[in-house]
Amino acid sequence: ATRRSGKAAVPLAVVALDAGGAVIGTGALDHTSFGAAPSEGPWVVGLCVSPAWRGKGVAGRIVAMLEAEATRLGHRHMFTAAHGAVPVFAGRGWRLIRDVPDGTATWHVLRWR
Repeated sequence: ATRRSGKAAVPLAVVALDAGGAVIGTGALDHTSFGAAPSEGPWVVGLCVSPAWRGKGVAGRIVAMLEAEATRLGHRHMFTAAHGAVPVFAGRGWRLIRDVPDGTATWHVLRWR
């Protein structure tokens, strides 16, 4: 994955590329997201991996890069609202802090560190 050039602060995005340079996944850090409390941030948003690449560690590598960028920027915590990707975050040590229903599904808010 590579960090979008020219961005030294939130918001920022990373893009995962295959060996041929095709986009296979994305993720970003932003100031807020669905389910955010006023004092929480930054947030991992837009985590998406191409179906052909799911289950191969791409999402975990994108999250690892976002964790590294947040650390580099001096953030001690990060948050995300996840539905299907909860195992990706939980496997990296993120903790569930609350559930947020949106009418048709329940989103899980997780915290890093």
